[in-house]
Amino acid sequence: MKEMDEFVDSLAPVIVIGIFGLIVIAILLKILSKHYLAIKICMCLSAVGIIVSSFCMPHTEKTDPLRLEWILAQAIFIFFYIIISCAWFAFDDEDYWDTKSTGYDSDGNLHFETRLESRSLFWSVLGAGLFITAVLVGLNYGIIRTNAIGLGVVGCIAELVAIIGFISFFCKKRKRKDYY
Repeated sequence: MKEMDEFVDSLAPVIVIGIFGLIVIAILLKILSKHYLAIKICMCLSAVGIIVSSFCMPHTEKTDPLRLEWILAQAIFIFFYIIISCAWFAFDDEDYWDTKSTGYDSDGNLHFETRLESRSLFWSVLGAGLFITAVLVGLNYGIIRTNAIGLGVVGCIAELVAIIGFISFFCKKRKRKDYY
């Protein structure tokens, strides 16, 4: 019983940090959802974080344990890049049809009730971000266990995508002309 109490006591700070992190992420995404340029700037900064945490990671031997502090930093920056790139639609509503069986009538026919419902895409964005982060980090350390060169290349591609979006923002703004 003492081990269970120690486990619960050690889990409490993780839960508090997780809830606080969700609140911070929700506020950040809500603010960024209204500002396209801020999204591109944050994407550039997250991609720089991926590049730095990947290429600065010390080379280890195959027999050495993984450096979890470097892996955690890479995972956090990848996760932030993904959710920030989805910030513009994270709070949109998705409409879907919900069909439920209401039972049988006296003739034995099955009746259904269908309603149009909506849900936010916030949890889908978070889930997709976690999934993609786990896949990228897992593939990198499953294939190349000694360094994070694969994640560094992913960071360079992410930076290129963010810079192209940043440049296209200003090119589209310059081309816009009001004739009326």
